[in-house]
Amino acid sequence: MLVDTGMIDTPRTVRLQSPSILTALAFTLLLAAPALGAKYPAYVDGSFTFGDEFAEAPYGLESTFSLSSNPNATKTIYLDFTGFHSVGNSWGHNIVFPAYDLDGDSGSFSDEELIEIQQIFQNVAEDYIPFNVNVTTADPGATALRKLGDGDTHWGMRVVMTQATAGFGVGIGGDSGSSRFDDAADNPVFTFNKGARKGGLTASHEVGHTFGLAHDSYYDQEYHPGTGGYGRTSWGPLMGAPFDASITQWSNGDYAGSSNTFDDYSFITSKGFGFREDDYLNSLADPHLLESIDGEISEWGIIEERYDRDYFRFTTTTGEVSFDVNGFAQDPNIDVGVVIYDSLGEVVVELDPSVTPNINYDLFLTAGDYTFFVDGVDNPGRYSDYGSLGFYDIQIGLPIAGDLNSDGFVDTDDWLLLVAGAETDLSGLSAEEAFLAGDLNGDGLNDIYDFGLFKDAFTSAHGAAEFAALLAPEPAGLGLATAMVLMLAGYVRCGVRTN
Repeated sequence: MLVDTGMIDTPRTVRLQSPSILTALAFTLLLAAPALGAKYPAYVDGSFTFGDEFAEAPYGLESTFSLSSNPNATKTIYLDFTGFHSVGNSWGHNIVFPAYDLDGDSGSFSDEELIEIQQIFQNVAEDYIPFNVNVTTADPGATALRKLGDGDTHWGMRVVMTQATAGFGVGIGGDSGSSRFDDAADNPVFTFNKGARKGGLTASHEVGHTFGLAHDSYYDQEYHPGTGGYGRTSWGPLMGAPFDASITQWSNGDYAGSSNTFDDYSFITSKGFGFREDDYLNSLADPHLLESIDGEISEWGIIEERYDRDYFRFTTTTGEVSFDVNGFAQDPNIDVGVVIYDSLGEVVVELDPSVTPNINYDLFLTAGDYTFFVDGVDNPGRYSDYGSLGFYDIQIGLPIAGDLNSDGFVDTDDWLLLVAGAETDLSGLSAEEAFLAGDLNGDGLNDIYDFGLFKDAFTSAHGAAEFAALLAPEPAGLGLATAMVLMLAGYVRCGVRTN
């Protein structure tokens, strides 16, 4: 049973400068209450989609009762929002529970209700995404929820998302009774709490009891209320009542104040299913190759087990790389950590900010191949990496060749930086400083080779005529451009460098 302790969302925005670690330039953190839309993998009538993360109902209102997280799984968690006649089961009552209702009209679903149902689906799907089980809003039928003997391979649990009715459920957030995930009868659990976070957490919590899980306490409190206030790394265990926490996870009780050291995973995976198959290899030597489209890389994955690491490789030109790895935007389970290696296997940078579960950095990288892994990490003093599993989304923005000032364009401003750098001594500068002074190929010089690279980049963006105009400017700028060309020409004789 789960009590209703209320919930408060406090949005706030924080901007921080990154620690001075190797090549990290800066990262920006937006600490705010989640938007209504959230990117999350799902299946609508069997077809995969992320939905529209900018829409209030990311999968479309019409698809609300056609959502599944893992439709090929043989075990099911059915979120039943449509009403249920509970009779002839272990509860010993005969009650017709109405459909999920926010506006006093349980006879039809409003847009607000359909939107909230999709959000609840996403939250419960995130809690169970490491496992080979399907969370769904589509009615699979009672037979698919019952274990009908040793030969049966399909069973699961109905979660009745409803209101207190006929005196049952008054004053509580949910109840699991004696229901078990592998029962021979359709013995449901009940969720009475409302809201994306409270309703979703309660549903996951009550299903957790059907695996045999007990409450996660906090010192003398039966239900862990969550720690860390309302920040992005506030935390609580799913078998507690951390309604205000931004990160909720399965737990093994390895936190201060715990009296329950159950290994949640061993209980969950004892009812006929295990963890999902690993989506990416745990190998620095054999990473998944990422391809860019118009300078953008997009990928996603799941950290399925505690010691899972997903390895990826990408190629970049020299410049500023925007590097984002985000968990589920609404209520994540994973706290993301990333380590990036160069082509020699040496660590370039470790990214694990303590004030956000996400990775949002701008990095200066020289041209080459880079490998990185995504991992679920801890937050020392608050939570371990035990429960840091779940969905993550990778977005990498590669630099544009010739964009010396990293403003996203190759233009006259970059030409002026190239010209200015051609007249300076680049020795002793860092790779980043030398790049800003026109060293496009990372050889420590601003010479004719960099001039050629810039010419190619500028011409590709604007055409040969525009580049010619740079070399034949108005009289006021003639001296600078001419000096640039003559100076660069002095670096090369018969195609061989003279320095």
